[in-house]
Amino acid sequence: EGKQKALSYIDMLVHPVSYAQEEAGENVVPFVPAAASGRMRRIRLYDVSVSAGSGDFLDSDCYTVVEVPEDKAKRADFAVNVSGDSMEPLFHDHDMVFVHRQEELEDGEIGIFSLNDMAYIKKWKDSKEGTFLISLNPKYQPIPVNPEQDSFCIFGKVCR
Repeated sequence: EGKQKALSYIDMLVHPVSYAQEEAGENVVPFVPAAASGRMRRIRLYDVSVSAGSGDFLDSDCYTVVEVPEDKAKRADFAVNVSGDSMEPLFHDHDMVFVHRQEELEDGEIGIFSLNDMAYIKKWKDSKEGTFLISLNPKYQPIPVNPEQDSFCIFGKVCR
């Protein structure tokens, strides 16, 4: 309940127009945020960072609604923060990445995965040698995925 009240207060501070009286006089100038020069959209930013964390974060209510530039998040359904350096040089620790929700990826695409209750951002590798989650940083080894033994799920494709 406290989190909902805090989020409501934050929303009021960020979007004061939504709390204005409906019958404002002619002398009232509506608040236009600085970001209004470009189109903005609201998406969920999940509280759990990807690389490691609970694998069920996309089914939970642990998220904050954030405004992001539409041109940077055209197809995004949600966002997550990156934790660690395994996807450098493309993604860095604390970067926010936008994700299009989908259950399948093409070989070589970067996605958000849950493997044995750990959440990852990795490159998808599916070949005759096996299925792997690949880090872009060469100091990390590929993570093998065994669908018969592992609890595994693809949450979506990272938008770039």
